[in-house]
Amino acid sequence: MLKILLLFLLFIISFRNYFSQNNFFISIKGDALSSKNKEKLFGALIYFMKKDVLISKAVSGSDGSFLLSANIAKGDIYDLIVFKNGFIDKKILFDLTNINLSDQKQKTITLKNPLNIVLFTKDSIGDTQTLDSVYSEKSV
Repeated sequence: MLKILLLFLLFIISFRNYFSQNNFFISIKGDALSSKNKEKLFGALIYFMKKDVLISKAVSGSDGSFLLSANIAKGDIYDLIVFKNGFIDKKILFDLTNINLSDQKQKTITLKNPLNIVLFTKDSIGDTQTLDSVYSEKSV
């Protein structure tokens, strides 16, 4: 019985390692800022999503900073969506389909510079009825 249990445990560990070879850990550090005076925003909601599925989330602190991390699959496209009451939602595309890790043993990706996300107030744009509710950008 013990041998069967050990074999089963070994199989599960091997299975997990086999399918996790194309996965890596991503860490995104940044600040949520207002377009007016670059004021740091407290309580901005940051969601990291893949095809409408939530992967990870964070909330900006009193100094506007956030740290978001997730285990993700190599070669996919992700959205970073930022919400804050009184501001236009912002969506940033992370296209990782052509990412080339120089060292195959490297399993962590960290942005070189903090990601400064500037949100526009709804009143600064004017008539938001004519605009799409989400402002989009692309990042790699």
